[in-house]
Amino acid sequence: MAASSSSQVFQEELKDAGERLLTPPASTPELLILLDKVELLLSRVEQAPSERTYDALLPVMKALIAPDLLRHSEIDVKVSVASCINEITRVTAPDAPYDDKQMQEIFEISVMALGKLSLASGRCYTKAVSILHNIAAVRSCLVMLDLEFDELIVEMFQLFLNTIRSDHPQSVFSDMEMIMSLVLEETEEIPLELIIPLLRSVKKGNQNISPTSWKLGENVLNKGADKLRPYLPPAVQFMGFDVGDFAEIVFSICQDASRSEHLNGLPISATGPSSSDDSQLKKASQTKGKRKRIPEKEEVPEMANGMENHGEELVGCQIKVWWPLDRRFYEGAISSFDPIEKKHKVLYADGDEEMLDLSTERWMFVSKSFSEQDQGNDLPSSNVLSDTKMDSADASSLPSPSYEVDAHNPLWNYVTIVEKKSDGGGNVTWQCNFCKVIKKGSYTRVRGHLLNSPSAGVRPCEKVTGKDVTTMRRLEDNKAKGRKKKTDSADASSVRSPSDELDTKNPSDEEDTKNPSNEVDTKNPFNEGDTSNPLWRYVTRLEKRRHGGGNVTWRCNFCNVVKKGSYTRVRGHLLNWQSAGVKPCEKVTHEDIATMQRLENEAVGRRK
Repeated sequence: MAASSSSQVFQEELKDAGERLLTPPASTPELLILLDKVELLLSRVEQAPSERTYDALLPVMKALIAPDLLRHSEIDVKVSVASCINEITRVTAPDAPYDDKQMQEIFEISVMALGKLSLASGRCYTKAVSILHNIAAVRSCLVMLDLEFDELIVEMFQLFLNTIRSDHPQSVFSDMEMIMSLVLEETEEIPLELIIPLLRSVKKGNQNISPTSWKLGENVLNKGADKLRPYLPPAVQFMGFDVGDFAEIVFSICQDASRSEHLNGLPISATGPSSSDDSQLKKASQTKGKRKRIPEKEEVPEMANGMENHGEELVGCQIKVWWPLDRRFYEGAISSFDPIEKKHKVLYADGDEEMLDLSTERWMFVSKSFSEQDQGNDLPSSNVLSDTKMDSADASSLPSPSYEVDAHNPLWNYVTIVEKKSDGGGNVTWQCNFCKVIKKGSYTRVRGHLLNSPSAGVRPCEKVTGKDVTTMRRLEDNKAKGRKKKTDSADASSVRSPSDELDTKNPSDEEDTKNPSNEVDTKNPFNEGDTSNPLWRYVTRLEKRRHGGGNVTWRCNFCNVVKKGSYTRVRGHLLNWQSAGVKPCEKVTHEDIATMQRLENEAVGRRK
């Protein structure tokens, strides 16, 4: 009885503090005192609180995301707000407490607050330590990955390596190491921007200047060695150093990579890159690695740049240019020659263009010349809000960077796809056909950009007119009506939808369909027989995005719950990980988990 009374008093106190925070005091000192009290109360709330405690928590949750607090002019207030919200994130884990757009702003001020770890002591420093610990404890960095906050993740990596000091508590070092290692482990394709800060931290000159940063970088590289193996050698080449200029772990990883199949037979230079490779790596970095399609295995042929220097006579020729980071050739056409700079302008088939000094590049001819008619077909083009339909014969030969017309996601037709992943996973890099800005994200972000609708991580297009928006909204409405009509029609039996019968691997079936040795589900809409991500076979995918980007809607074949998220969330759900944003499956047995973990380990072995 006493315990119940005490709990009721606490709930009233929490609710009262939240209601006071809804109309915060104008005085900054008074506001900080109130925020400290709220944080103390939140620290006493356990995960998965009772319904009454959760109801008492709602006023606090609402108050903390109000613009007056979240965007307060005083840094001390913003850091305190971030600390309070991180406590709420701990309480609601593994579910995110707010929507995607709000979570973006929350993560932004959280990373800002982590910058206060550079202080020796004080109020902001103490709260930054608390925020760091909560991010590591509830693995909320995985939410940052799922919501595609790539720039924030890079900023966080750089911040950790720049601020860690020998006088920091061991817990700060451990939390940073855990967060960075987890991000590398769960990132599908590790960008160069994440690897460069790690390599800089373990340069031999840094060992004496920042020994703690050196140790942090070394530990993270060591833990992520298997995942980093294909990415590290080209990053070292890009920086223009010898592998011996870094910690021993870098040499070890690069040495292993030189023996692996990841480099398609290309050796790692032990003495650093040539000037040709260096210029190519800089070129690859400047485009932020947007050429990441899965290449066909091809040997490196003799380079055409071994011939005499070419000039204007190459204009009109089709060539292939070697991109070292991607370890493949990309086809393009030479459209002009600058006699002063002695550079050729290359228009790639995917819409990219650049000026190249071909005497320093690795390239080869595709054909020596082409007619003006062919040139019109080979050079990329894009139309903005054009109602003109392309002739089917011409369209088949045009290497357009955009997707074909997509009736389900019509706004794809108003951006140019810069990068399309052949495996259907990950994000899509696209360029707006109105303002020419380049973004990375899913169809939701394309809509947010073009229609000026709330969408996490993207700004609205400034060049779209009201008439354009009306046209695009009409297309979206037609899409929705078309989907409903198709679902209601007799042809709906051929369309994969959530109402279809359950996957043949549904554990409720009589036969032992959970056994991974069984044939892979033929009803699974994509990644059939995906040995790299084997747990896809234990969910039924209800939505397949044509463009391959964004999250996937899936249904667990054990508990039949419907979720939306990436492969990371599938793993978190099935393997009972404390992965942010998804609750563990209640129907999975220990035997099931052991089987799935074995499949995961086998997949890792194949990647090695």
